Amino acid sequence: MGVAIHLVDASNWSERAVPALRQAGFVTLRVATREAAEALILRRPPDHIIAVDAAPKLDALEAVRWLTAATSAPVTVVIRGEDERRALSCFAAGADDVVPADCPLRVLIARLRAVLRRVGAPAGEGVGPVAIGEIRVEPDSHQALVRGRPVHLTPLEFALLHVLMRDPGVVYTREDLLDAVWGARDMAVERTIDAHVWKLRRKIAAQGGQPAHIVSVPHFGYRFRRPDEALQMQPALAG
Repeated sequence: MGVAIHLVDASNWSERAVPALRQAGFVTLRVATREAAEALILRRPPDHIIAVDAAPKLDALEAVRWLTAATSAPVTVVIRGEDERRALSCFAAGADDVVPADCPLRVLIARLRAVLRRVGAPAGEGVGPVAIGEIRVEPDSHQALVRGRPVHLTPLEFALLHVLMRDPGVVYTREDLLDAVWGARDMAVERTIDAHVWKLRRKIAAQGGQPAHIVSVPHFGYRFRRPDEALQMQPALAG
């Protein structure tokens, strides 16, 4: 299962950070409000949380207090500038680390991994191949295989398949997938996800695979079946 980082950010800092976090192998989901963060924590418990200080929209000091009450996951706070008093206040409130907003992303990722090692969680190092049933994705070569045969996928289809396979059994809403694959929720409408899932299932079936690996969750979204879960066989998709 991929290492999950929940990013609570009401500013534009995440636009620069999210691609780097995902490239480093972290499953990164972004929310902008307390209500959305609490709902996401219940639905998909995080391994680490990043809270970006963006007062008055989102006060990181207050966020640390309710985040540490809602989950045992470590919390890293991103603050503007070198504000020593602000940093000390965040540590006192329960933050595991505090970094400036202009911290180089490679340094940020190294610090996240250090915190994860301290708490005994997986550090998300590397993005290796993932194989479930007859389907395998290889991020380094950007290749997908079904029964050992390459499947031609668009970059978006590949990213969608990879996100789902890294977290088998975890249900992603369409909004989650838009954020995880497109990187911004205003770049596509939710039904775009349905169209890409349909095409992905069709390409899997064309190579002799079972499209039922990608499970629809009515009124919610999609998940990839767990390795120990019985596969509900389906006929190849027509069209």
